[in-house]
Amino acid sequence: MVTRRARQRPLDGLTEYERGLQALQSVPISDEDPRIFWGADVSETIRRADADVAAGRTEYFDNTESFRASLRIVESDG
Repeated sequence: MVTRRARQRPLDGLTEYERGLQALQSVPISDEDPRIFWGADVSETIRRADADVAAGRTEYFDNTESFRASLRIVESDG
């Protein structure tokens, strides 16, 4: 089920925080499977990600720094 929250007041005169809050509140909320909710392109991305996990093509990192180090290695190889 998808619901939309009505905008409570115009964005003019709101603080940056209030505008951000209004933007977040206008995003649809769904308890549906994201494959159904977001469409075919996301379905394909999820399918590929699931296949990568099933095939063992994943990496796990103990902390943020080790993850960032792996990105630097990939960046320098590219």
